[in-house]
Amino acid sequence: IAMVAILTAIIIVGFSILFSKNIMAPVKKLVESAQKIGTGDLNHRIGMQFKNEFGILSSEFDLMAENLKTITISNKEKEVLLREIHHRVKNNLQMIKSLLNLQFNKISDSKMREEIRDSMNRITSIALVHETLYKSDDLSEIDQKQYFEALIIHLFNSVLPKRTRVTWESQIDDLELDLDTTITCGLIMTELVTNSLKYAFKDDKGKIIIQLNLKNEDTVRMQISDNGIGLPDDVFLKEPETLGLTLVKTLAINQLNGLIDLELDKGSNC
Repeated sequence: IAMVAILTAIIIVGFSILFSKNIMAPVKKLVESAQKIGTGDLNHRIGMQFKNEFGILSSEFDLMAENLKTITISNKEKEVLLREIHHRVKNNLQMIKSLLNLQFNKISDSKMREEIRDSMNRITSIALVHETLYKSDDLSEIDQKQYFEALIIHLFNSVLPKRTRVTWESQIDDLELDLDTTITCGLIMTELVTNSLKYAFKDDKGKIIIQLNLKNEDTVRMQISDNGIGLPDDVFLKEPETLGLTLVKTLAINQLNGLIDLELDKGSNC
């Protein structure tokens, strides 16, 4: 799955300066496995033999896949099984996030802590998709408004201090997006909203508007705008210097075959 490779790249690039391969290789493998099992590859096995948290998670993934594979399913049982897959994938992604959070709490450098937090938010953006499906009455459809608004609330709570006066507004259509497209859009939204929250408002006051609308039969338009200080007008024309902007460009153009349009009139509008 293309999303797996992208998420793996995010984690490796963001933390290569912090952790040795002994830490990042297991994290990479666990995230990759979560996505494979989450999309129905019940033959996938991890097989890591570590005597630590990674080994425990590896065994849990393998046992989960084996147990699910051996179940003979009717239509009703299939629904229960799919719900259980989404629930367990969400839980295991949260466990991976918890391992990163342990490292976050041990680091005092503010820049390194920011990078760890951003990567934990990327994992959360994926976990929330599976949580939304798990709680849904219809496993074939993702409640886009519920998912994206839950993601926005999480990002505000994660990035901004409680004293902030930054507000948000969402305008999200009733869309029908598949799992991979929803995850991709969630990652893009995570980067753009995080960027606004971190850099747009010097006095912790302002507003972010998040729009996700059906433009025509096969085109969806995502627009993230704020009334902050704006970005350099060539930020997307040159090679992006940050992992977040690199991710946005890669996902929007290569993954979704989309276009990026940046307006810098009284803030940023992407």
